[in-house]
Amino acid sequence: MKTRVRKTLRWLPVFIILPLALVSGYHREAGTLDDLKVDQIDSFEEMQAALSVVKTSAADAVGNDTFTSAFQKNILARAGECISRLAYLCRMEAYDANTVRQSGKALFMKNEDIIKKILTINEEKIVYLQEAVLDTLEDPLAFFQTPHWQDPRQLISISSYCLGWNGYYASLVIPESDPERKRMLMEAIDGFSRAFIDFEEETVIAKSLYGRGLCYKQRKDFQNALYDFKTVKDLSKKEDLLYAKCLFEEASISYDTGNFRLALGKLDKIHEVFPKDSMPESMNYGVDDLRANIQLSQIMKKSEQGGDTAKDVDSRSASAFNEMRPLAVQNKRINKQFYRYVQTIADQLANLPYSELGPVATMAIGDCFFDKKDYDNALFYYRQLLRDMPLPFNQALDRLKFRTATIFYVKQQWQEVVKLLDGFHEDFSDSRLAKEAGVLYYTAASKLYKENGQDGAYEVYIAAIQKYLEVCDGCEARSELRFQLGRHYQKFGKYDRAINEFSAVKDDSPNFFQAKYYVLESCLKCLDGFSKKGSVNAEEKMRIYREGLFLIDECRRAAPDGEEAAVNWEKLQPYMAVLQAKFYLHGKANAWESGLRLVQGFEQRYPEKTRLFSEAAKLRIEFYVLLQREKHFETEVDRFMGTTLIDPLRYAQLHALANSFYTKSKKTSTKAEKRLSSRFALAALAIYEKLGTISMEDAAYANDCESIALRMAEICMQENRIDRAAELYSNVLERNRRSADAVYGFGLIYERKGQWRKALQAWRKFSDGVEEGTYYWFQSRYRTAVALHQIGETKRACTVMTMTRVLHPYFGDDELERNFRDFESNICRGNAAQ
Repeated sequence: MKTRVRKTLRWLPVFIILPLALVSGYHREAGTLDDLKVDQIDSFEEMQAALSVVKTSAADAVGNDTFTSAFQKNILARAGECISRLAYLCRMEAYDANTVRQSGKALFMKNEDIIKKILTINEEKIVYLQEAVLDTLEDPLAFFQTPHWQDPRQLISISSYCLGWNGYYASLVIPESDPERKRMLMEAIDGFSRAFIDFEEETVIAKSLYGRGLCYKQRKDFQNALYDFKTVKDLSKKEDLLYAKCLFEEASISYDTGNFRLALGKLDKIHEVFPKDSMPESMNYGVDDLRANIQLSQIMKKSEQGGDTAKDVDSRSASAFNEMRPLAVQNKRINKQFYRYVQTIADQLANLPYSELGPVATMAIGDCFFDKKDYDNALFYYRQLLRDMPLPFNQALDRLKFRTATIFYVKQQWQEVVKLLDGFHEDFSDSRLAKEAGVLYYTAASKLYKENGQDGAYEVYIAAIQKYLEVCDGCEARSELRFQLGRHYQKFGKYDRAINEFSAVKDDSPNFFQAKYYVLESCLKCLDGFSKKGSVNAEEKMRIYREGLFLIDECRRAAPDGEEAAVNWEKLQPYMAVLQAKFYLHGKANAWESGLRLVQGFEQRYPEKTRLFSEAAKLRIEFYVLLQREKHFETEVDRFMGTTLIDPLRYAQLHALANSFYTKSKKTSTKAEKRLSSRFALAALAIYEKLGTISMEDAAYANDCESIALRMAEICMQENRIDRAAELYSNVLERNRRSADAVYGFGLIYERKGQWRKALQAWRKFSDGVEEGTYYWFQSRYRTAVALHQIGETKRACTVMTMTRVLHPYFGDDELERNFRDFESNICRGNAAQ
């Protein structure tokens, strides 16, 4: 039933609107009714609103006593427009059959209520006039000519006519099993019957009889339907379109009753009396559609009856094929019927050339072979279609390309699959095969890349992954492909996009843990970056830290799913332990404890991961420093150094660790973090002590001896270990009397002790050893002036400041500039005033 309803709606014309001459007195009243533009309504929702306006306007007019005949005709005219537009909406492809049934029925019934309201009011008015007025009149015949009698009679006729078309079109969308359909059809028949009796206009009479015939046909009362269609033909001229429509309905009834010969004769007669090129396109569509149905039914009926020779069957099939093929060229629905028919006789047609088969038949035969998995023969037909790319089968071109690609996939010709499906989703954006095509495209591209590792194959592989992720929502491979896409972005330095992909990987991917490793690694890089900058948004740092904790917990709770995932997780565990431990360095004491547990006993748990041993040892050293476990720290450093001569790699790693502690001590030197700064400084000092001993004992590292001693002395000065700093500076000067750094250090020590004359000597010596105009030269000149002032030689101090400015007016350093300016302002000017 659903198919037949949509077929009928697509081509059936609408005869609702009466000629304006028959709606005498019709005009538009002021108010919201005037604002309706029914012919522009494009949805059931808009039609619902429009009918509400019509119904409300009628109710308001009744309440305001303005429900005049003219107003009622206006309402009926609008109701007729709504029937026409509703019929149009019901055949829109935007709505599915279920929506049409539900919304169409409700709206036709609402329109029926509006029409019946006017019909009932005027019928009651006529009854009243007959019972209470006519008997009192001296000349009833004269009264019948007055508007008091004519207006309600005309309104009854118009509303009956509208009720007839409303009921008929409603029957096309209401299922046969629904009692409302039968009721509305009976009311429609009654309405048309009243209309053609009351109206004198022949066109309206003919349309009313035609409409009643359609209603009889819907009720399968074919005898009465045929009688009405014959009457309409008798009232019409052969060149009238209504005459051709009646012929079509007669042909349709003949088809429904199994009289195929008569049905075809009626269809032939239509074109005899009404040329095809002058008939509406929708009418031509219906005629062709019915002719195709008759052809198929004839063949099926004769096949069921049997008794014919094979030659008779072949001849009949060929005749039907030649009859239907031209009909299927432009008519999408007929070509589907033709397609199904060709499949029933595919064996008889297989030897015909493509030029005789045409695109629809070629597709049907190719699909037969495909369904039988006879891929070579299927490919033979598909290739002909792909070369032709025929217009009539554009709606099936997506299936053609997908099936051809499937054949090449079976043949393991990956390159051909990729060629066919490249651009598939752009060309067929609404294809039902989008997901399947996405999977096939990716699978073929993946195999092509594995066999051919060239750049072109890789680019196709990545494009296929991206397309798969776009169209295959919910597919099982999404997580793994997001991981592969993330690796691609990593490869080309698109780290933000890579992390976005890795973050979306779920535990159904064998590389789930690897993806989370990369995301955690990204979090760690951010935190390290914040630490290097020194100042950071605390909230942002905490957000990233919490994100990392969540990832760690997610990995801890996830169980490897499958053998491949288990193997990957086993390989990754030692790297994840080191990475997590580094992450915990950015936390507090409880996080430090967790990090330490991850790297304690690391060498015993992962004996084969020797490359990570030094990383684990350095992390243990850092955690011992943070947790103030000095003995463990000393033991770990000694273990790291080893019992034999230290190799260059371990020496460099130990040196880097000491430098790291030194840098951290500088970055945490604020008052609030003084204790932590001191902790780092002393750890660095302890390691430098050991490195210093090695550099003095092993000639391979002798070049580092002086720099290590100077760094140790600097840390001692920072930690107020003045005597040890002096000892270190002295050792440096013993080996290198021209060491400006040692002289500079002694100058600071003398200042710290208040030994200003010795400090003056040190700064003079230092300034002689550095290049004029450099930062340290300016620093030495400034400190020379300070020392002179401290021993009472302020005038000489100010002369030093003045000469320095004359020789080099641009300092290149804001702090130096400020120091000089403050000294001159506070010391030199005050001295001049005295």
